[in-house]
Amino acid sequence: MTAVQGFRCFTSDLRLPNYGGEPVWYGDLPVVLTSDRLAQLKSVDSEKAFRPWWDLTLTLSDALSLGGLWPDGRSSAVFKAEAEEEDILERHADGWAVSKLRILKPVSREEIALAVAELSQVFGQHQRAMARSQLKWRQALSQPKRDPSLVQKGLEDALKRRGLSRWTTRQYLSASAVWNEWASWAPGEIIRAYQGINDWYSLAVYKIASDCWNKWAAYTTEDNQAVRKVVSAWLSREVFLNESSKADEAYGALVFTFAALQGWVEVPPDYLTVGLREAYYHGLALVWPTGPKELGWAMAP
Repeated sequence: MTAVQGFRCFTSDLRLPNYGGEPVWYGDLPVVLTSDRLAQLKSVDSEKAFRPWWDLTLTLSDALSLGGLWPDGRSSAVFKAEAEEEDILERHADGWAVSKLRILKPVSREEIALAVAELSQVFGQHQRAMARSQLKWRQALSQPKRDPSLVQKGLEDALKRRGLSRWTTRQYLSASAVWNEWASWAPGEIIRAYQGINDWYSLAVYKIASDCWNKWAAYTTEDNQAVRKVVSAWLSREVFLNESSKADEAYGALVFTFAALQGWVEVPPDYLTVGLREAYYHGLALVWPTGPKELGWAMAP
């Protein structure tokens, strides 16, 4: 039999990036994923509109665009895969829809780097800088370390970089405890609470960056499809809304980085990156203003 080979993306714990639910399988390779397995996943969460096939992309960059670099706030797991010709249901420009998919092995970091560089061609003269920043975010969101002292140091560095050196940091036992503290503080001091968000995220400057980004994305002379592909790779997936704050931080920082490289905003490209990315690398789960000039945070489980 003749097989077609390509790539497939999952979350770090092997869930479907666009649907969530339970893990598709538990890590042993190679593994064959059938349409019956999709039916089982659908029965677990029948409200989600599952497509009755597996996507297999021709290129690694397309797999990252379809599944995301960090769909649930953690770096995705990407694999080489194949399907037999007889299992192909549909062919399309960037790959195949198949009824049966054989997952072969993880792709290497070097292959990921090449794919991210390919996605980043749309950034023109800033291709290398943007690719490097995405790879560093992907490394950080794999969260290989657990060190609360370095998380705190990273957040202190981030506050200093953003001109908020008078702020303090406070560790909470869990992400839910951070949100509970916000919920108890904000209603009584709504103006100060939202001013805290504005200060932490530099919203006045970020709005300029975001507006310029949107205009660039709409009117760039480059292929608009290429813009959509790289943005899709950065975005968190809606199904992981309660888990995706890290993905949103990465997206915002990357938009800001490109805006600064383009000269749209008069701040350094790493303005929303310094310290924060290091904090995520060392196990940060959530960071959010929790009091007057106070930044609350919690470690990942």
